[in-house]
Amino acid sequence: DALNGLTDSRLDRLRHCICIDDVCWIGGASLNVVQPAVHEYERAVALVDGLELKRSKDVDATSEPVDVLGAEVDGTDATVRISAPRIARLALATQIVLDRGRATGELMAWLVGHWCWAMLVNRPALSAFRAVYVFIHKAGHSEFGLWPSVRKELTTALGLLPLLVADLRARDFDRLIAFDASSAGQGVSVSFQPPAVLENLQYEAVLQRRQLRAQASMPRELWSNPDCSPAILTTVSSAKWWDIVSSPWRTSEHINSLEARALLTAVRWSLSHPSAFNSHLTLCTDSRVLLWASTKGRSSSKNLYPRLRSIAVWLLAFGARLHVAWVPSAVNPSDGASRLYR
Repeated sequence: DALNGLTDSRLDRLRHCICIDDVCWIGGASLNVVQPAVHEYERAVALVDGLELKRSKDVDATSEPVDVLGAEVDGTDATVRISAPRIARLALATQIVLDRGRATGELMAWLVGHWCWAMLVNRPALSAFRAVYVFIHKAGHSEFGLWPSVRKELTTALGLLPLLVADLRARDFDRLIAFDASSAGQGVSVSFQPPAVLENLQYEAVLQRRQLRAQASMPRELWSNPDCSPAILTTVSSAKWWDIVSSPWRTSEHINSLEARALLTAVRWSLSHPSAFNSHLTLCTDSRVLLWASTKGRSSSKNLYPRLRSIAVWLLAFGARLHVAWVPSAVNPSDGASRLYR
C-alpha cells in the first residue's frame, strides 16, 4: 500500500509514503483510516528508546491543506500543489534575479532546482527550461549577464505558476491510443477500453519502465531486448482498433522528431473531446525515445525539445496527464497507418 513507482495510485484504501525521515498517510475521509494509523505509529515510536516525533510537523488527519514533502495536499479540493508561501518566495526570488540582470551559475542552479521541484507536480512544465541549464554549465562560479533565452524561460516559468497543480479527481480518458511515425507519414489508432483496463495498463507501464531503467544501468554487453509486458501485449493485441489518422509528412525530419509529431497529433485528437479535459491519457508507442522523453516531461535533444514544448502546451492548458507504454513495432496498431503513403 506504499505510494511509489511499483504500486497503483488509487486512494481506495489507506496509502502511505516514506521519504527519509518523513512519513505520511493518505486516504478517503469516508474510510476513516488515517487517524487510527497516526495513533498506531505514535504508539510504536513511543516504545523505541531515543526515537522521538518532531511535533512541529505532526498533523492529525484532516481534509484541510497539509504540507507534505514540500507540496500542499488539499483533501477538500482533492489537489496537490506547491503551497502559496513557497510559490510567493519562488516568484520573488525569480523576479529579483530578472531585475538584477546578472547571476552566477551556482545561483541559477539553486533557483532552477526550486523551480524543478515545483514543476514535478505537473511534469510537462519542465519543458519550459533548456537554456538555463546551458547557462548554469557555462557560468559556473562566475557571474554572467542573463541571456535573452534565459530571461524568456524564467518569465515563462512565472506564467506557468497557476498551472502547477495535480487533480486527484482526474479520471481516465476512455480510449486507448496508439501512435507511430515512419519516414513517410504518421498514424494514430484508437480503441475503447474500460477504466479498469486503462488503470492496469498504466501500472504495467510503470513496471516496464523500471525494467528498462534497470537494464540501462548494466554494462552494454549484458543488454537484451526485453519482451513487452504480457499484460500490455495481451490488451493491445486483443483490442479492436480504428485508424483515425493516416497522413503523409510534408517535410523530412529526424525520426525522433517525427515520432513526437505523431504524439502531438494523438494528444490534440484526444483533447478535441471534452471528456479528455483534466484526464489521464493512456498511449502506446514503439519508440523508446518518446517513451522516456514524454514520461520525463522534457528533453535536451534539439530534435525533441521543440516538439515536447508543443505537447506540453496542450497538456498544461487542458490539465491532461500522459501515461505511455512501450510495445514492439510488430504489435503497434498504428504501424500500418503510418506507412500507407510510402
